[in-house]
Amino acid sequence: MSIFFKGTNIPEFTLFGIKRDFDKSNVAVNDVIEFIKKTEKYNYDGILLPESNNGPIHPWVFAQLLFTASETLRPFIAINPVYAHPFFVAKQIANLIEFYKRPLFINYITGTAKTDGISLNDTIERSEKYERLIEYVTIVNKLVAGKEESLNFNGRYFKIEDASLRIKLEKSQLPVNHIAGSSENCLKAINETASSRLAMAMPISHLQKLNETRNYPMGLHFGIITRKTKKEALTVLNTFSPPDKSKQIS
Repeated sequence: MSIFFKGTNIPEFTLFGIKRDFDKSNVAVNDVIEFIKKTEKYNYDGILLPESNNGPIHPWVFAQLLFTASETLRPFIAINPVYAHPFFVAKQIANLIEFYKRPLFINYITGTAKTDGISLNDTIERSEKYERLIEYVTIVNKLVAGKEESLNFNGRYFKIEDASLRIKLEKSQLPVNHIAGSSENCLKAINETASSRLAMAMPISHLQKLNETRNYPMGLHFGIITRKTKKEALTVLNTFSPPDKSKQIS
């Protein structure tokens, strides 16, 4: 598949998700490989992987599986500051891009379900999570860019002294960062970290109005379910997205 907008090829990603849990067999791993192969077969650019406490695959494991099981695909992985230190993330990014010579797309997230945050004692306010995310992405960006011999950072949530990576990425190799949302705090984080905004699909009239004022790149997230009847399509939709108030985003 290929989508062109004003002469530019727009990258297209599938969304990965599986229902069954991992067990001692390799069935779930085979599901991942099969999905990767099908995505490449139909000429998508890569695969987006969400992240949560119950996510069956760690983003970095998924990224490496995708790089090794495909020739052209690019991983689009979600990163939550609660799960890993920014130095670890920067090192993972630098290693993967340097070793596989392919771009990496990242969706930085402030949090997941409320229950996930409670499980990990991540109870700070939503606005604070965006402030923490700004510090987090700033540190990762500076480390992978390697413009400074060593990095010193003294923030509210993270402090780093004389940290550096041995692998330095060229400007053309740097990861493509995204942050999802539309709030004032989210847009602040997008602008301060030079990220793209990941938004849900919207009517073309809304998008045209937004395009008159936005000063950031943007990607759209949407799904297509095709069945013979609307009733069948809604049944499939309910299977993939059952109502669950406990999974509200915090």
